[in-house]
Formats: sequence, structure tokens, C-alpha cells
Amino acid sequence: MQTLMTTMFATWHHDGPGWWIVFVPLFWIAVAAAVIVLFRSRGPWGPRPITEPRETALDVLERRYAEGAIDEDEYRRRRAVLTGRGARPPE
Repeated sequence: MQTLMTTMFATWHHDGPGWWIVFVPLFWIAVAAAVIVLFRSRGPWGPRPITEPRETALDVLERRYAEGAIDEDEYRRRRAVLTGRGARPPE
């Protein structure tokens, strides 16, 4: 029985571990990448979510008009351009 097992073992491994050995390092690389992605998305060092909405062009225009930085004619003309209801200025 010992000779049979030795013969089977010797014939099974005579060419080395085979091409499937490539999957072992690939598996560990995938595990490490998953851990890094998980910690980066959950940790305090990751990108911060945007908590306040960004100011749009219309918001800026309305604020400038309210502050008195632009007059009513300029406000209406720029608002028409931003909303697509007016003629665009020549290029």
C-alpha cells in the first residue's frame, strides 16, 4: 500500500504545482485591495461627503442682484441667458 501511495504521489507532482498556483497570489492581492477599499471608504481619512449644496449660477446672480452689485437690466439679461429664454450674446 505504501508503494502504491508513493507512486501515485510521485506521478501526481512530477511537473510541479501547475498553472493554478497563480491564483494564490491573485487571491491575496484581491483580499488586500478589498480591505484597503473598505477602510478608505469608511475611515476619517476618506473623501468627505458634501453636506451643503453647491451654489448654482442663478443663486450667484440673485445674490449679486440683492447685494446691489448689478442693476435690474443686467440681472434680467443674465437670467434670460442662464435660463435659455433670451438671446445669447455674440461670440
